[in-house]
Amino acid sequence: MIQQPSPPPSILLVEDSEADILLTQMTFDDAGLSQGLQVVHDGVEALSYLRHETPYRSCPDPALVLLSLHLPRLDGLEVLTQLEQDGTLRRIPVLVLLSSWSDQDHLTPLPASCGYLLKPIDAGELAAAWQQLKP
Repeated sequence: MIQQPSPPPSILLVEDSEADILLTQMTFDDAGLSQGLQVVHDGVEALSYLRHETPYRSCPDPALVLLSLHLPRLDGLEVLTQLEQDGTLRRIPVLVLLSSWSDQDHLTPLPASCGYLLKPIDAGELAAAWQQLKP
């Protein structure tokens, strides 16, 4: 029996900057992961996606969330708080995307399932950070 290659893992990018989205998509294209990248533009959409609410009912569960801090409607810190309060969603690894290292000063200590990554995303740094978060 010939084994089919498994599809790339689904990764949810929560980002409102079109420039950062484009740069991330290019990084994922270069790493051969573009098929697994899903994008939402604010914290409300992110929580709807993760909870499989309309229009995201049939979307795959992400293996990783890339979460910008500065988002419209619901910022990244509030998204993190809500993820931590949900027994199911808190298991999903989250990499918080920082515009600069000074953004880290505004964060309270992150849960064990979270890490930091500086924008723009570098494929090697993404892989290393993701490996550190995996159980």
